[in-house]
Amino acid sequence: MSAGPTPLHRARMDRFVEAGLYLVTSEALSAGRGTPEIVRAALDAGVRLVQLREKELAGRDLFKMAEEVRALTADAGALMLVNDRLDVALAAARTVCIWARGTCRLRRHGPSPRI
Repeated sequence: MSAGPTPLHRARMDRFVEAGLYLVTSEALSAGRGTPEIVRAALDAGVRLVQLREKELAGRDLFKMAEEVRALTADAGALMLVNDRLDVALAAARTVCIWARGTCRLRRHGPSPRI
């Protein structure tokens, strides 16, 4: 039997709920603007959750972008989600939320794995 959510889990979920409006990226639909540029502007405007959803990028390119976006979100105190690519999420972050049965399971890990 689980002891319930950890304080870290509760804090992350509170931030997720409080984020309100959040940005979903797609460089292919960004009229020539780069995703990091759009993320920076959105964070400056108050967005506190960014979902990196770059379906057209290969793994290594997505990882490079995720590292850049993660630095921006970390500096702004915002959360970053990576859409559909657990390998990229694991490589770009130190804490990963894995959704299972409607619940976020936070996992911390050490140095980034190679993609």
